[in-house]
Parts: sequence; structure tokens; C-alpha cells
Amino acid sequence: VVLAVSAKQVDIGLRPEREAGGAFSAERKTGRIDAKNMEWAFRSATGDRKSTKSPEGVVAPGDVVYVEPIGETGSDSYRLRQPPKVQGGLVAMDPHTGRVLAMVGGFSYGQSEFNRATQAMRQPGSSFKPLVYAAALDTATTPALGHHGRSGRIRLRRP
Repeated sequence: VVLAVSAKQVDIGLRPEREAGGAFSAERKTGRIDAKNMEWAFRSATGDRKSTKSPEGVVAPGDVVYVEPIGETGSDSYRLRQPPKVQGGLVAMDPHTGRVLAMVGGFSYGQSEFNRATQAMRQPGSSFKPLVYAAALDTATTPALGHHGRSGRIRLRRP
């Protein structure tokens, strides 16, 4: 949470940590974001410079912001972080064994409990094209060969 804003830095209060029993810690940690660590927020989405040149035009006391620590552990320096607007899911598998190597279902479980990796309906779209292109390259198919609207059987190739 933004506690105070000046032309050179933003003073922030961090979310309290949880103790072993699950209760929030009574200790409150604070930190700071220097103006140089949030310069990206001074620009618009098109890259044009906004009318502000200081943190005062970007955040105000009471704003909830995402931050990430910079420097050594225990340092009170942080960088302003922008949460993504787009969510996505990914499952990485070993093609030989089927073993799941990694699975990610979104940016934050706290924002959305929907697991995009296991619950989303697949919409492959253009992600299927590399598989088709790879099969065409394996069979030495060229763009000159037309396949539009042609019906027929595809023989399964056995190595």
C-alpha cells in the first residue's frame, strides 16, 4: 500500500507475513520505490511520455500496488511491478514419457481460482500450424502441391 509520495520516491507498506499458526504477524514492514525504479509507469501504452515526470502523477497514498524486491535480502528497495491483464495456462510434458515437467494455471490464485492449465477448454488456433508444417517438411511436401478441399486417406507412417 502506498503510504506517502514525493517527487523522488514512494514509501510503501508491505503485506504482513503469516506466522506458523496462520495468523498475520504484528510486525509491519515498510519499503521505498525510487523514481528510477518506476520510470516505465511514466509512459503510456504507445510509448509516448505522459504529462507526469514524477511518482506523484502515477500513484497516490492509499493505492494498492504490486512490488518486487531489488538488491540484497533485507534491503528496503523495491521496484514497481505491473500485474498482467492477460491470463494464460501452460502444461509442459516430456513427449517420450508423458511426464508433466511444469504446469502453470495463471498469474495469481488470489485473483482467480480458475486453473487455466487444467480447467480451460482448449482453443489451439494457430498453435497447431507448426505440427502441420513439420509433417509437411517430413514428407518433402512443397507449397506448390495443392491440398485445398481434396478428400482422401492419410496413411500412417511407421518408423
